[in-house]
Amino acid sequence: MAKSVKKSSQSVAAPHKKQKTKEKRGVDSRVLSTQQVNKSLQARVVKRTEQRDEAYRKLSQTRSTFDTLFQANPIPTALTRLTDQTFMNANVAFLKYFDFKLEEVIGHTLQDLKLGIELQPHERLSLIDRLRTEGGIRNFERELKLPSGKNVTILASLQYLCIDDTEAILSAFIDITEQKQAEEMLRSLVDAAPDATVVVHEDGHIVLVNKQLESTFGYTRQDLLGKPLSMLIPEQFHELHPQPGTPLFQEAAGRPAGAGLKLFARRWDGREFPVEISLSPLKTTEGMLAIAAIRDVTKRVEAERRIRRLATLLSQAEQTERQRISQVLHDDLQQRLFAVKVQLTMLQDAYSQGNWDALSTALTEIEEELQASISITRNLSVEFSPIALQEEDLAGALTLLSTQMQKQYALNVVLNTNDIKTNFDNRLSGLLYQVVRELLFNVVKHAETLQATITLEQADDQIRITVSDQGKGFDPTAVLADPGIVHGLLNVRQRLDLIGCQMEITSQPGAGTRVVIHCPNSS
Repeated sequence: MAKSVKKSSQSVAAPHKKQKTKEKRGVDSRVLSTQQVNKSLQARVVKRTEQRDEAYRKLSQTRSTFDTLFQANPIPTALTRLTDQTFMNANVAFLKYFDFKLEEVIGHTLQDLKLGIELQPHERLSLIDRLRTEGGIRNFERELKLPSGKNVTILASLQYLCIDDTEAILSAFIDITEQKQAEEMLRSLVDAAPDATVVVHEDGHIVLVNKQLESTFGYTRQDLLGKPLSMLIPEQFHELHPQPGTPLFQEAAGRPAGAGLKLFARRWDGREFPVEISLSPLKTTEGMLAIAAIRDVTKRVEAERRIRRLATLLSQAEQTERQRISQVLHDDLQQRLFAVKVQLTMLQDAYSQGNWDALSTALTEIEEELQASISITRNLSVEFSPIALQEEDLAGALTLLSTQMQKQYALNVVLNTNDIKTNFDNRLSGLLYQVVRELLFNVVKHAETLQATITLEQADDQIRITVSDQGKGFDPTAVLADPGIVHGLLNVRQRLDLIGCQMEITSQPGAGTRVVIHCPNSS
């Protein structure tokens, strides 16, 4: 019985021992796990420490490299605090340019250094906003005054940086004073050019214009600078003008644009006008430029058009005159000569028959016909080349013309020469004689009066010739607008314009007509 109890107690103690063993193993496992975690954490800490040290080393190396490059940069460079423009650093080139020592710069502001480039508050705030937004600004141009007193112009590049939680500006600049002076000299030369002139970069954009171009095209310089040249050219002529990449920018000598072609330019309001353009290339450090001299030839084209029109009118007038002369020769002179021939036959018959009365009558008729024929040929000769002009000045020739008009057409002409002596050459005198004669014919044909007046007057360096009448007059506006009526007056006016004279017509129905011719009187 006792054995049984003992055995039972052993059987109870065995599971209890196993439970303790398991608990011990669990504690050991947890201890091991904690150690492993600690080791892992230690490894991570060590790794991160190494990474941090490496980052610090690289940062230090980067800063060292930056400082080395910063100092070695041949371009004047400075580092300033963004908020108050205090200098944080400056390189050797910067110090040398301004003749400063480093301790005179570091910790000081632009205003302290009195360089004349400090910004107004609103400018500085605008600059800070741009740098924070855009990250940098290029081609920032400013004028400043060196400690030596010399005024210079710089072109800066500004870069936004953040160093050790401090916002900063990295500034580098170049001195463009000589370039600006060269540009100013070029601008002066371009402004002195008589033609409208534009300078175009090889990318096709305008870099310089002169005053004449502003006046010709109606733009301001601000309207054109940086804009494409096509602004000044109608679309249909774009291919004839300098384009980016065209051979013009590589040529060594200038040439006219569109040689042999009619070119047109375009003003600010869209109006086109004829031009001549001469192009010249110019090689610069910033690339090839094309200098275009643009000449407005509107007046010349108009003069050429008028000359062509006048040539047409003269040809028509010549043809009309030929027809008139032909008619005079055929209907008058030729008929009279034919009558003389008939009279000669009758004369011969009367002579052979001894009919002395018929003979005398035929001789009288022949004499009359020959006298009339001589008068016709004399008048035609005077019309073509007035003999009076070969012996007299214009005033004397007009005196003879007045007498002739009275004899032929019963036109009473009052001539007031005022003892004026004209110094016109034969060509001009001949033209003025023909013009006055034609105006007197108009009085005979249209004015319904047989009274006219010719007046010569001296006005400064001009001679005024006035042909007037008190006839029925006309409406000049209506007449000059009717090509069928005004042919003769237009012909006269255009012939006078061609030789530098002008003609004014004053008239109204019932109040007569007054025509004034203004001519330069050479000394």
